[in-house]
Amino acid sequence: MHLLRTLIEQISYYMSLRLLTSVFVLISGICFAPFSGAYLLQPRIEKTHLIYNHHLPAASTEVKSKILDQYKHWQGVKYQWGGSNMRGIDCSALMQKIFSGALAKRLPRTTAEQIKSGSAVAISSLKPGDLVFFQTKRTVRHVGVYIGKDKFIHASSSHGVTISELHNSYWITRFEAARRVVI
Repeated sequence: MHLLRTLIEQISYYMSLRLLTSVFVLISGICFAPFSGAYLLQPRIEKTHLIYNHHLPAASTEVKSKILDQYKHWQGVKYQWGGSNMRGIDCSALMQKIFSGALAKRLPRTTAEQIKSGSAVAISSLKPGDLVFFQTKRTVRHVGVYIGKDKFIHASSSHGVTISELHNSYWITRFEAARRVVI
């Protein structure tokens, strides 16, 4: 199983490089998802390169502005697993703080609970305020909030609270799902 997973990851990496150079490349692949300690093959969410909508509706612009105001408050705070304050914060706690402060929206504490919130949204239909989830290790999930133009805010274990590009080869190959929690 490990050899198969390594092969799939290498194929995913190669395909993500091609994805970055093409606007309409669609990839259907296979990913492994944890289930009671075992790994089951399941269909991967279809990935589509984003076509940017530079003219966001007023509601999306307002959501983005409020989220960026919260980001300014948390920017640079170091990552700490289980942390939820200015001395250190993890990704799911950051989402709780941003959504509470910007939109008066309560989110569950963990990524396992947050990924069940709201409704599923395709990567090609992301709007500011959508949660984006990544499978970073076999049993580890990561979350950030999309802010438009292929960027998302998250608490990075190496850079602290920061903004990253969704279609960066690291993130896009680990993309798991997106959820719309703000209407």
